[in-house]
Amino acid sequence: MSLEVGVSGPLVERALDRAIDAGNFRSLCWLLSSLPRESGEVADALRKKLTAPSTIATLVAREPLDVESLDAMLPAISIDGYEVLLDALMTSKNRATRRRLLDLLPLTDLDVAPLIVAKLEDERWYVQRNLLLLLERLRRVPPGFSATRWTRHPDARVCFQALALQLTRPEERESALRAALEDHDERVRRLGLLAYQEQSSRAVTPLVAQMAMHPRMADELRVHAVRALGQSGERGALDALLRLVDGGKTLLGKPKLGPPTPIVLAAVQALAHVWSTDPQASDMLALARGSTDPELRQAAGARS
Repeated sequence: MSLEVGVSGPLVERALDRAIDAGNFRSLCWLLSSLPRESGEVADALRKKLTAPSTIATLVAREPLDVESLDAMLPAISIDGYEVLLDALMTSKNRATRRRLLDLLPLTDLDVAPLIVAKLEDERWYVQRNLLLLLERLRRVPPGFSATRWTRHPDARVCFQALALQLTRPEERESALRAALEDHDERVRRLGLLAYQEQSSRAVTPLVAQMAMHPRMADELRVHAVRALGQSGERGALDALLRLVDGGKTLLGKPKLGPPTPIVLAAVQALAHVWSTDPQASDMLALARGSTDPELRQAAGARS
C-alpha cells in the first residue's frame, strides 16, 4: 500500500523490519521488480533498506542461502555490504554457502580487492585459500600486492591457490611457472604444466622436458608434461620429444621407436600434431605409421 500511494512512515518501517527478520527477501525483491509509478521515494527507501549491510548479514546467516534474493540484490550492494559477504565466506560452516559466495563475489565491479587482501592476515588455511581464489577470479589485486608469501605456505592447498593467482599476473607469471614446476606436490606441478600448455615460456621449457623424461615420475604427470611440450612449438620441446620416442638402433643399425608406453604414444602424437614437417620428426613418424602396433599407428596418424 505504501508503494502504491508513495507515502511511508513508522508502520511501514516496522513492517519492513519484520519481513526481513522473517526472511521474506523474495517477496521484498518481487515488490522492487514491479513498482507502481507512484512509488518514488518509498521504493528508494525499500531498496536502501534491503541492501543495507545489516540486511545482507541477516540474509547470509539463514540456511540454506537464498541465492535468488542475493542475486537480485547484488547490483545495489555497497562496498560495506561486500565486506559482510566476505565475512560470511570466512565464517560460514555451510559448504554450499561458501561455494555460492565464491561464485558471486567476483562478479562485482566494485574494488573489493583491498578488502580481500586485508583479510588474508587470517591464520586459517581455508580462509586464505578462498580469499586467494577470489583474487584469482577477480583478475585484479591492489597495487604492490604479491602472493609470494603464500606460495611458501606449509599447506599445499594455499600454495596451489597462491601460484594460481600469480599465474594470472603477467609480471609474476614466469617465476610462478618455475615455482610450480619445481614443487614437490603433484597437483601444483600439474597446475604449472597446464599454464605452460596455455602459454609456453622458453625459460622453463627445460623444466618441462625434465619432467617428461624423468623415469621415476608418475606416468600421468609425465604424459601431462609431454602434451605441454607438444603445445609449445619450441625447438627445445622438439628435441625432448625426439629423445622420448627414440628407441635406439635395430640389430641392422636402423633407427627404431621406443616401446609404446603412454609417454611414447603421447610424444608421437605431439610430433604428429606440431612437427610433422620437421625432417627428424618425419622419420620417427614414418616408423610409427609402419609399426605393427595399432596404438603407435593411430598416434602417428593424428593431424592438427
